[in-house]
Amino acid sequence: MLFPLRWYLFFLLLLATTFLILSLREIDSRFENDISRYVKDRTEDLRSPPELRKNKKYSSQQDHEAESVDSNKRIRNESPESHSNAWQTSDREDTVSANSSSSSSTTTSANNRFALPKVDQPYWNLECPLEMSMFSGIHMATPEYTNRAWAARDFANNAVSFFAQQDWSDMETRKIVFVGDSLLRQVFISMACLAWDRVDDYTIPWFQNRQVRQHQPNTVGKGPHSKFEEGRVLLRGNIELIYHHGIGGLLELGEEYHTEETETWIKACFLGKPFTGLVPKFIDWANVDAKGGDPRMLINTDNVERERLSFGSEDIVLINASVHGGRKFNLQNIQELMECRKTRGVDQNRKLKQQWPDFYYILTGPSHFPTKTGAFDKRLLDAEKDFECIQQSTYQDLQVEEKNKLNKYLPFIGSDIFKLQLDSGHLHVGGKDCLHWMQPGIPDLLAADVLRYVTARISHR
Repeated sequence: MLFPLRWYLFFLLLLATTFLILSLREIDSRFENDISRYVKDRTEDLRSPPELRKNKKYSSQQDHEAESVDSNKRIRNESPESHSNAWQTSDREDTVSANSSSSSSTTTSANNRFALPKVDQPYWNLECPLEMSMFSGIHMATPEYTNRAWAARDFANNAVSFFAQQDWSDMETRKIVFVGDSLLRQVFISMACLAWDRVDDYTIPWFQNRQVRQHQPNTVGKGPHSKFEEGRVLLRGNIELIYHHGIGGLLELGEEYHTEETETWIKACFLGKPFTGLVPKFIDWANVDAKGGDPRMLINTDNVERERLSFGSEDIVLINASVHGGRKFNLQNIQELMECRKTRGVDQNRKLKQQWPDFYYILTGPSHFPTKTGAFDKRLLDAEKDFECIQQSTYQDLQVEEKNKLNKYLPFIGSDIFKLQLDSGHLHVGGKDCLHWMQPGIPDLLAADVLRYVTARISHR
């Protein structure tokens, strides 16, 4: 029996449509499964022991550990000079832009003589020149540190995605000043290292003849990757990242911390003068000998040169009162500065307002010491052996204090990831340090939080 041709065509079209629908359902199902697996991996129960976490890059735990040990042997055997020689052959172009806010340290391209190193993201194993060895779990090269370093790195991947898509145009020509202790320094390191593809120049005065605490294996004692208390990074678009606890004379951290700063912002406020800060100079590339090593690698606390910069309404100050003994004094200073702003009528005076940077308070993160709440106990200083940080902390006294005292003065940054921090004890450095975080890790999320919040505020002005 023969059917009209249009019936055959209709039947073929029906078959093709059915096949297409089934194919699309299969693709959609696979996509949903992939997403589900991804979300499941990213939201893995933080209470699970670190050694049970899956490291997908390695086929076995033995491969994972072997790679970290080999890479750390390489890092430890390289001198600062060998680092700088390797950097000169980097495939990255060195396009150092001029810093308009500095009259005495204008930079040039230096004819690509000292190209900045290429840094894969997230930065890893001291690849980023600003990393401190005491925070790099993978550099410590023991199985226990390595497991937790990979767990911390998983969290940093979220920040990497954010920084890769970030539009920096609203931040151009601004200075971002980090005023705080070592916890805020970690955020400064994270922001610079995550934005490394935008870095034009940097200057870090590393410790040279000052003691570095060495609680962890393989900690670098002096020179690059040891420790610094001040730093300056220049990004494309003439954006500067500046860190120093002494800027503004607001913080007292104790005798262990040094500063050359002599000016205070409280005094400047009452006198109606601009806010300034003493910061490390960038290299004067016009006078650099091309035959020598990268001079950035040779800057230290003994030979650093500084200059005074002025800050204004286009600039941003990120401040934290620290966890050190002078904390109450620091909080009082911040309050006094903000009260001075109110007394002087800064917001109603256009001229005075132009002299004030935009202030934000960075909430102190939780600690996870092996105590009932996770708070630090001085008796832990007498512990001969390392101890394990507790997984969950309930200690929030510092954050409550900060909000009670500063809530009417400043916007807070850090609340969004505080709950995550409370449940992430295994992401601390460890050993005897249940306060600082491994890097990459939690500080990268906070750096992304800072950038997200600040750019949103600027764009809605």
